[in-house]
Amino acid sequence: LSMHRTWPAKINSEIAGIRISKLDSSEVQFDSQESWTVFFDINRSVVSQLNNLSIILSQQIPAKDRSKLAYIDLRSEKWVYYCFRGTACSQEPVPVVSP
Repeated sequence: LSMHRTWPAKINSEIAGIRISKLDSSEVQFDSQESWTVFFDINRSVVSQLNNLSIILSQQIPAKDRSKLAYIDLRSEKWVYYCFRGTACSQEPVPVVSP
């Protein structure tokens, strides 16, 4: 719930849906209105993960490229993975930037 409440203050794209794979899962998936998905770890700080998402979206993935974005994976504390549609999704991980 805190992720859903905090999202609008940090991220410009609205939430299109939220998915939890299993009740005992430690991850949650947020689908954006721009058709990309974000994987979050429910055991890590909401603010930290949303800050990292905001940094990735502003510095690594320009708005013009977001229509090609498939997902961003923030489940790791040290790395952020992202993938574009139509690619093999074998990008090198991007280190997490601390504000």
